[in-house]
Amino acid sequence: MTASGLVEIGSHTVTHPHMSRISHEKKIEEIMVSKAELEKNLSRPIKWFSYPYSDLDTETNRLLKEYGYIGTMIAVKGKKNLFQNDFFLINRQNSFDTLNTILY
Repeated sequence: MTASGLVEIGSHTVTHPHMSRISHEKKIEEIMVSKAELEKNLSRPIKWFSYPYSDLDTETNRLLKEYGYIGTMIAVKGKKNLFQNDFFLINRQNSFDTLNTILY
């Protein structure tokens, strides 16, 4: 799937915590273990991160940049374009919202 170049797989932490609520050390662990496991299993660099619960904070963004990520994805209902030239604030469409719109 990733070899096609049409799909980009990013990391999303190991235990799905609210990133703004955990310690600095735990943030590093969540970021690095998730990244390392995916890179090991996919044999390719992981460059994108999706925030659990869309719970972003400046410290986590700084750490993500430090550890080689090029951007993040968040899901905030009703917001179409949060990033305004900042790849660390890209809003994504929740597939469940899209599916509900199609089905109902």
